[in-house]
Amino acid sequence: MQADAQANYSLSRRAKQRFVIQWFALLLALGVLGAAIAFNLLQDHRQTGARERDRLSTQARIIALNMEQQLATANRALEALLGDLSVWRDAFDRQTHIEYIRAIATAMPGIRSMGIIDADGILVASNHVGVLGMDFSHRNYFQTAKWQANGETLYISSPYQSIFGSDVINIARAALGPQGEFQGIVFATLNSDYFRTLMGSVLYAPDMWDAVVHSDGSMFLRVPNSDQPARNVAQPGTFFTRHVESGKATTVLTGTPQQGTDNKQIVAQHTIDPAELHMDKALVISTGRTLDTVFLTWTHRVLLQSGLFLIISLVTVLGLYAYQRREREFDRKEAHASAALRASEENHRLIVENTRDVVIKLDSGGAYTYVNPAFEQMFNENLGSMAGKLQGQHVVPEDRQQADAFFESLFHPPYAATVSLRENTADGLRHLHWTAHALLDDHGHVSSLIYIGRDVTQHVTRMTLLEEQAWRDPLTGLANRRHFMDMAEAEIIRAQRYERPLSLLTLDLDHFKSINDTHGHQAGDLVLQEFAAIVTSIVRDVDIVGRTGGEEFAILLPETDIDAALGVSHRLHEAIRSNEVILRSGASLRFTCSMGLAFLDEVTVALNDLFEQADKALYQAKHSGRDRTCVAEQVPAVRGGG
Repeated sequence: MQADAQANYSLSRRAKQRFVIQWFALLLALGVLGAAIAFNLLQDHRQTGARERDRLSTQARIIALNMEQQLATANRALEALLGDLSVWRDAFDRQTHIEYIRAIATAMPGIRSMGIIDADGILVASNHVGVLGMDFSHRNYFQTAKWQANGETLYISSPYQSIFGSDVINIARAALGPQGEFQGIVFATLNSDYFRTLMGSVLYAPDMWDAVVHSDGSMFLRVPNSDQPARNVAQPGTFFTRHVESGKATTVLTGTPQQGTDNKQIVAQHTIDPAELHMDKALVISTGRTLDTVFLTWTHRVLLQSGLFLIISLVTVLGLYAYQRREREFDRKEAHASAALRASEENHRLIVENTRDVVIKLDSGGAYTYVNPAFEQMFNENLGSMAGKLQGQHVVPEDRQQADAFFESLFHPPYAATVSLRENTADGLRHLHWTAHALLDDHGHVSSLIYIGRDVTQHVTRMTLLEEQAWRDPLTGLANRRHFMDMAEAEIIRAQRYERPLSLLTLDLDHFKSINDTHGHQAGDLVLQEFAAIVTSIVRDVDIVGRTGGEEFAILLPETDIDAALGVSHRLHEAIRSNEVILRSGASLRFTCSMGLAFLDEVTVALNDLFEQADKALYQAKHSGRDRTCVAEQVPAVRGGG
């Protein structure tokens, strides 16, 4: 009896020790989980802030880039006006300038007004004819340009209320005479409605705002207008002042908009002051959001994850308590689990034996240790005939290196990989997609490998056919119009970037409708195919040939000037004239081709422009006798077009 009591006491003490260890492990796990949740929330908070800073900076840059483009465009227009000062001397020429100014202002959505003011401050030309003759000498932008006259400087005025009742910013250039004397200014007024629409388009959250501020702190625009701050933001501690004092072109700041407020915000600011414009004053783009709204989702996540952690803690504590009470019951169920495991293994064996996928097992050296019936059927081999053979025996030589690399990758984490290989099977060449996993022994070493292969030949064939049909003309084998345009667009960009010559030939078979009407569409198809063969035999590999219409073709000639392109067209004409098509009836048929030639220059900068010029030349060739090549007349640069 005493021995039994001692044994029961020892058993109880061991159970208590086990229970204490379990509770310690649970509390440690909860502590680690809590720390992980806290760390994850902290990282999420940082990422949310960083992501918002990036988004605000991006939106500020978008507005800044658009405004820079508008300023650059307006500056070029002002330079064009400065090129001819006769408007201040000749009334007839002045009316011409007014019409010219009206056309430019209409073409630029970012500009509301343009005009010319003489040395006395009198408006002598403008797209708003109702204010001609008014005296603007009192305006700051006129006084600044007059007393600080510099022919290279673009003067940026502070925001002010125009005679039309809206806040505007004026940009101006000083007109200087031969001796440097001040003769007046040319100016353009920024269209606040245009920029207000632009600024509104980048707002991606209800609490987001953006603004344009003059470098002296004067507010030009703010979207939305509600809760608009003071007109002058160049106050100590404001976001604008902190940005200017930083000396950086772009900043992202957090804090309160101004002293005495508690509405914390995150604000991105970007200074517009490109060196090529020689601006006397810069503009600052600001975009911002309230911090509480930015982190609202994160705050909800904190509450949710904290609640989940409390629930998890409660559930796990209660679960461990229940577990310790039912530990003996779980032991009794272990035998049942073992039986279920054996049944599961049998099910897996049945699946492997009856699946249509190829399943093999290799040892660590790559030798076959198991092949399923699907493998035997596909390769007409069994495990006995595979003795002494290593993985990859059926792979085509071109994919053997890839198969070996795939095998080697399974010996490194994550000990799993996929690959597609071409293999020689009993039914010929097939495409197999392999998924493989390595099995590790108790020491963490690879003991064997499981390969599962699926025949994807039909899918690969279908995808290859679809890909080819997507870009190839089925009749001639040339690039179709869409593929030709894509390749030509890329080639034009390259030629412009590196300032290389490039020419375009557009071709049209002469009297092709007559061929179809007389000999039938089959004859027409033979002519098109023969024509495509002639073209491809003459052009270089780097040249791009495409069928752009029924009997219309195009050839893009990189690195080819106008003389070399004419040589290509001459060889094409000679080859086509000397060729004949033998119809199925035995009759022979000859045909000719008209061509239009255009070349890339400083004015023609887009593919559509190049095509338009080449088509005009082709039209000229068709209407001047056919069977010839005409060269497009390049369009001269238009004054003021930049």
